[in-house]
Amino acid sequence: MTTEPSPNNEQRLPLRGMAMILIAVAVLLAAWGVYSMTREKASDTTVTAESTTTQMPRPQQPTTTTAAQPPQTVQQTTAAPAPHAEVKKVHVLNNSTIQGLAAGVADKLKHEGWDLGEVGNFPDGAVPQNTVYFTPENAAAEHAARKLAERVGGVAVPRAENLPGGTEDPNTVVLVLAEEVN
Repeated sequence: MTTEPSPNNEQRLPLRGMAMILIAVAVLLAAWGVYSMTREKASDTTVTAESTTTQMPRPQQPTTTTAAQPPQTVQQTTAAPAPHAEVKKVHVLNNSTIQGLAAGVADKLKHEGWDLGEVGNFPDGAVPQNTVYFTPENAAAEHAARKLAERVGGVAVPRAENLPGGTEDPNTVVLVLAEEVN
């Protein structure tokens, strides 16, 4: 007396296996999508001044000259960095365990005349104290960052690599909160 497997039992195992494979593929695609959206592009955030060299063309000398012409000189010019506007925009990110801290501080800063950018959480790493990030090549941003750092009882430091997307504008500062602000 041998029992033959029923058609239902034979099809169940392959369907479960196929479902597991599809779920694994979906999870991998979702993880890849999150990674792609949160990855920063370092080449977009660096600003450099380029140096250019210009040489004037030599005029053809006539075959009969009576006076010597002075040699042509090479002119070297450096592209001036674009003038930076006054920095009035701040991104406020919460890196503390205090819920709603970024929104509360952002509201205070808005009433003090700051324009708001991104307001939310900063989950990438931990800062030991309130920190204001600025673009190093921008003197106006550094001045604004130091002023804001003094206001919130923190420090001003050059822009970090792990700041979230949307905060790359060199004419803004990024405030990452680690503790409450007075």
